Amino acid sequence: MPEDERLAHLVDRLYGLTRAGHVRWELAEDRDDAFTYGTRSGAVVLFSRDRDGRDPYVLTIRDARDRLVERVDIARAAGLYERVADLYAIARRQALGTHAVIDGLLRDLSAGPSAPSASA
Repeated sequence: MPEDERLAHLVDRLYGLTRAGHVRWELAEDRDDAFTYGTRSGAVVLFSRDRDGRDPYVLTIRDARDRLVERVDIARAAGLYERVADLYAIARRQALGTHAVIDGLLRDLSAGPSAPSASA
């Protein structure tokens, strides 16, 4: 299988398994717009190139020794763009626990109004 097809297959598998809840992304240690999924064989890191949480996105593949083995800048015109953009959004929500935060806010609102927190 040619490398472009292998990469597309990897993205499709990650996307499907992530949507099904079988792949769990984590927030990268060094930046808040990068998300990682790793196995014994290596890791995939997905991040926003401009560090703003929006496109363009970059997908990197690292081996088990944490060496960079592939880097793909995903431009809007690229065939993988839509899938990677969706994957980034899902990975971000998973890694940041967005659903838990929203559920907590809804619970708090259901309990009745309260004084805003110091961070509001």
